[in-house]
Amino acid sequence: MPDVKLLCFDCDSTLSAIEGVDEFARLRGAECFRQSEQMTRDAMEGRIPLEQIFGRRLEIIRPAQADVARIAELYLREIEPTAAATVSAAKAAGWTPVIVSGGFVQAIRPLADFLGIARIEAVELQFDGAGHYAGFTPHPASRKGASPRWCAGCARSCGRRA
Repeated sequence: MPDVKLLCFDCDSTLSAIEGVDEFARLRGAECFRQSEQMTRDAMEGRIPLEQIFGRRLEIIRPAQADVARIAELYLREIEPTAAATVSAAKAAGWTPVIVSGGFVQAIRPLADFLGIARIEAVELQFDGAGHYAGFTPHPASRKGASPRWCAGCARSCGRRA
C-alpha cells in the first residue's frame, strides 16, 4: 500500500472561527449559553472532566435538526480566511485532509464539502422523526486532548503518516 499522508484539522476555532456547541447554546437563549459556557470553562480549567459535561451540555441545549443548517451556515460564514487555500495546497502536495472534531458531523459537513474534505471524524447528533434532539453518538474526539491521539492512532492503524 502506498504511503498516504494524513492531515488532521480541527473544525471549531480552527477551520472556522466559531465554536459550534456555543452557537447551538446561543440559539436557546442567554441562560442556556451561560450554563454551557460555564460547564466548558470548568472542563477546560480542569475542575470537571470534559467527558462529564459533553452530554450534559447537549441535554440542556437539545439542538433540533432545524438548528443544524443555521450552525452550518455560521461555519461557512466564519471560515478561516486561508482554510480553502491551505487545504487545496495540502491536497496538491499529496496530503489527505480529515476533520477530527468534538463538534457535530451534520453541522460540519457543508464546511467539509466546501473545502473538499471527504472524511469527518466527529460526534453524530441523533434526531427523532419530528427533528427533535434524541441523543448523540460519542466520538473519541469529544474527549479533552483526544484528537491528537485519534490522529496518531489512525495513522498507525492505516499504515499512514500523520
